[in-house]
Amino acid sequence: MAHSRYADRPRLLIRRPSIPALILLSLSILAAPARSQEDRFVFNPPDGTTFVVSGKDTRTQDIPRQGKVTETFQYKTRVAIRRVPEGFAVTETVLSATTSRNGKPYKNPAVLGFVNVPLTYVAGPNGQLLALRGVDALYGKVIAAFPPKERATMKTQLTREMLQSHIRADWDSRFGQFAGRSAKPGDTWTVEGDFTLPTGELVPGSATVRIADTKVPCKSGSCVRAMVTRTADPEATRLILEDAVMKSMDLSSMPGVKIQLLDLQGSETEERVIDPSTLLAYSQKSSGSVQSNLDLAGEITVPMLILQNTVEGYDYSAKAKAPPAKIRPKAAPKRKPGRR
Repeated sequence: MAHSRYADRPRLLIRRPSIPALILLSLSILAAPARSQEDRFVFNPPDGTTFVVSGKDTRTQDIPRQGKVTETFQYKTRVAIRRVPEGFAVTETVLSATTSRNGKPYKNPAVLGFVNVPLTYVAGPNGQLLALRGVDALYGKVIAAFPPKERATMKTQLTREMLQSHIRADWDSRFGQFAGRSAKPGDTWTVEGDFTLPTGELVPGSATVRIADTKVPCKSGSCVRAMVTRTADPEATRLILEDAVMKSMDLSSMPGVKIQLLDLQGSETEERVIDPSTLLAYSQKSSGSVQSNLDLAGEITVPMLILQNTVEGYDYSAKAKAPPAKIRPKAAPKRKPGRR
């Protein structure tokens, strides 16, 4: 059975820091009573903070000519945060990544290309992204992970600029839509920005953020539950996806054959437990979908559905911390000639 080329694209959620395990999840059930005072959302993680993100991403797609395919992607990412003159340096390194299709393990070169390549975000004191370090090395390894005959094609499907745009959009979704705001339980706001569809395409849209009515106990003391609903711009998304589906179904090389996506809907919902005083996360889960009716050359219309669910956990335990830096012993002072 043929499978979508999306399956061999890098899963760009691989570095998204995520959230806690069963203990913190059980604590979240015992929500603290609502308080009326505002929380100030500040990007201010303690210097030296290190944690490991464990994530599981499941995507099911039902596209004409390809059938129903379910892919599962599991990964671990270490995140280390240091104070720097500009503000903060947040370095993420994928420690491991595995993929399976319809329950059978397989090696996805795009995913394996992310492993053991550090990516550093340099952020200002208020969480604004100032620079990215390591994008060239990351992009080079992802492309090199493919067989030589496929690398030229991959460079057209994923350019360096596309990868960098996804990384920046991911940072904004985690921190940019919160940093600098003040909010009380129950408050809602909307921001414009790009987000990634389950197909892997980056599309423009809007995100509505709502702070839950009750506080959530967490390791740092008191956290909030932020619920985010992202909605894609229909027309922009239709143009982007029609081109992508044409390539996925191997129709691009067939003259005169066109497709049209009718009644297109693309959205994502996310629930995240975060500490407003640092913007560190303690749990996260999200689900996204793309639904449409696919009109092929005006002759046949069939439904198309792609679903994606992601769950992530954060481990701030001692075992997750990076090993201490090695310090070289000072060299013994040289003796002057003639002295003992």
